[in-house]
Amino acid sequence: MRRAVVGACIGAMATLLVTARSGLSVTAIAGASASGGALRAIAGASAPTALRVQGGTAVFRAAARLGDFSGTTTAVGGEVTGATPERARGWVDVGLDSLRTGNGRRDRHMREALETARHPRARFDLDSLRRVSADGAVVLHGRFTVRGVTRSARATGTVATDATGGWRLSAFFPVSLSAHGITKGISRLGGLLSVMDTVQVDVSLTLRADGD
Repeated sequence: MRRAVVGACIGAMATLLVTARSGLSVTAIAGASASGGALRAIAGASAPTALRVQGGTAVFRAAARLGDFSGTTTAVGGEVTGATPERARGWVDVGLDSLRTGNGRRDRHMREALETARHPRARFDLDSLRRVSADGAVVLHGRFTVRGVTRSARATGTVATDATGGWRLSAFFPVSLSAHGITKGISRLGGLLSVMDTVQVDVSLTLRADGD
């Protein structure tokens, strides 16, 4: 009998503690408990929404002495969690071997410079997202990794949600090649074909929950 009383007290204290942390009312917990679903209700209320990249493109734009050029790929992936964009945390990565600039020789030189045999993907880890206007403009702070080197990154763009709870995200940010140790092969023919140090990365992504 004493064990049953002690167990009931511990259970009640645990329920109140979880209630305070999850923001659910005592009435809601009690109702869920009566139907045997208290723990399921708590888990459902606190579980973050997970969205995966279901499609999109990544583009880098570079300036060179003989003219600007860009490389594009649709080999993008990633996952974001958070009940709202403002609470978003997650990552996006890009397959670098699939980047195409429209010039096969330039593509090979680019893969050499990025050392894609050792570092086949680039990745942006999202630490925070802040809305800056009512029309969906946002600022994203995080870390960008390419060629095995990670540096802080700040991106600007827009985010919109749809009726299914999915997000459409577009953003761009500058990347310094030298800051990531990318120096091999970016200057050829005595500098005539050299690429400027700063390139711009643009991403356009669709994120949805699995099954949507």
